[in-house]
Amino acid sequence: GILGCAIAHDHGVAEAAPPPVDPKLPPAPPLPPDAGVALDPPPFRHDQGVAEAAPPPLDRFRHDQGVAEAAPPPLDRFRRAPVTRPLTVETIPPVPLSLGGHQVAQPFVVRPWAWLAVGDGKGPQPIAARIRLLPTNAASATLTVESDRPLTVRHGDASWTTPAQVVLRTGSPAAQVVALEDPATGARVEVRIAPAP
Repeated sequence: GILGCAIAHDHGVAEAAPPPVDPKLPPAPPLPPDAGVALDPPPFRHDQGVAEAAPPPLDRFRHDQGVAEAAPPPLDRFRRAPVTRPLTVETIPPVPLSLGGHQVAQPFVVRPWAWLAVGDGKGPQPIAARIRLLPTNAASATLTVESDRPLTVRHGDASWTTPAQVVLRTGSPAAQVVALEDPATGARVEVRIAPAP
């Protein structure tokens, strides 16, 4: 913030620049009688303000009570998350699901932003991927799929290669099915995402 040193009452914001200096200054005080003996120094100059300050505004803006130099309002950083129903994840055929290294039972109610490991790369369907659901509004969510090996992600008629992001319609009671396929091994696992009962 900038500290103003005007005597007038402050009507603005503390973070604003100080009010402009009145250009109508009183005349310089007279010099003492012995001041002109040596070099006739220039008269004492009254301070016109800080060099870093902006020039005084035009007279038509002199009575402005608002402060144009004030900081903008703060950003809304903590926007509320959309109100959504909890979602469950289930795999067909069943493969291990784990959260934070701990295996969980299916169907599992997922938390937004949490990474859920799908499969462990073993068994008859050796799939190993990580998924994360992020609700975007009350009727949709974005599913992010990552894996160490390139997997094909299918939803409806569309397909992607990992890493992939799939927008799901989660507002209806019908389950959304996303297939994870490993082209190298032919393994295929369906991830069914549905609103929790």
